[in-house]
Amino acid sequence: MTRPALVAREPQNATELRDLLEVRAESFRSSWMARYCHFGADGLELDRYDAQSRHLGVFVEGGWGEADTPIGYCRSIGLHPVPDTLALLGELGLTDRVQLGAAPIARLPAFADFFADQASGYEAHDPLFEVSRIAVLPAFQGRRVARFLIDAAAAWALSWGNEAFVFRCATKDEGVYRAMLGATRVDCSGEVEHCGHAVCFLGIHERALPARAAKKVFGLRDQLLGGGIMSNRPIPTTSVVNLAAPAADVAGAEEGTATAEVTKKRTG
Repeated sequence: MTRPALVAREPQNATELRDLLEVRAESFRSSWMARYCHFGADGLELDRYDAQSRHLGVFVEGGWGEADTPIGYCRSIGLHPVPDTLALLGELGLTDRVQLGAAPIARLPAFADFFADQASGYEAHDPLFEVSRIAVLPAFQGRRVARFLIDAAAAWALSWGNEAFVFRCATKDEGVYRAMLGATRVDCSGEVEHCGHAVCFLGIHERALPARAAKKVFGLRDQLLGGGIMSNRPIPTTSVVNLAAPAADVAGAEEGTATAEVTKKRTG
């Protein structure tokens, strides 16, 4: 039997977007991020940046019958609402849950300084260049799913012709991202208040990627540009057993905890 592969792609319809938002909510609900999130009566966690974002999921390909099963999530924020995202949110009846026209973090002076060498291009093409809300279901942590998600998110952010992007992560995991992606701190102190000092913003440039990361990220970017879907080597078939676990057993990981498995593998 062929082992199921991991794939990373954007949702193809409203149902898949909702599935990804449920992965995100379930991941955050049992984490330290829960006290900073706003969960609706439907259990979803939405904020003012969701309408001006594209959403990316990591799926187990054909993990449940013929359907791809979502197990990881992230988003990338731009300056303006994304028409495709607005359409899907509208189908789900969620447009009233997002604040359209919210001032994006991307306009902060610190971000402008980081993107100074290509600021005109960024304004002209309105790329999505702040990656955030990293989430992996706990049942799939420790299986290199998070590392695939992070590499795929970097490839995704660079696939629009960008040379750089900003990554929001837990401050406690900053060192891991520095080692993995050659990231540098984008100093937004005094400009952003989010979870106290629990999160930070890291600038990542394609020319600064370590050799090992560059090989993976650029390889995934080539897949994305060539066919629209990024894929990884197969994961153990035993992972699929967890797909049948009750929802209560598939709790989540906080933003940034995606790197915990990487840290464990490096130190353990």
